[in-house]
Amino acid sequence: MAALHLYRQLALFVGENLAHMHVEETQHNQLLWSCYSDDELRALEGAIVASLPPAENLMYMRWMIPAVTPAERAGLLGGMQAAAPAPVFAAVLDTVQPHLSQQDWAKLTLALAPAQAPAWIVA
Repeated sequence: MAALHLYRQLALFVGENLAHMHVEETQHNQLLWSCYSDDELRALEGAIVASLPPAENLMYMRWMIPAVTPAERAGLLGGMQAAAPAPVFAAVLDTVQPHLSQQDWAKLTLALAPAQAPAWIVA
């Protein structure tokens, strides 16, 4: 009985979340894109991220980085590598590595530092 209740509550949550995301990705994004340039939107996102406490940012990275594609992961972390202080970037990598498969970690390592990647990754 408890499992059925959990299943039904989860189904409702997923359904409501997908409907909410549809509104964000259609109506809200169109409005943002009509009012702001890409550079302005990136600056706004940067300001929001910068306002979060470091522990909260790490928590988001722990869940977000493993969930995106390898290309998105490399792009996001490559930008962070270029902009963030080395200890901050190292903390992010330390946080996400345990949550990536060996293959995904290898792809990320190669994308972030191709000249420094171990031979077994390049092969």
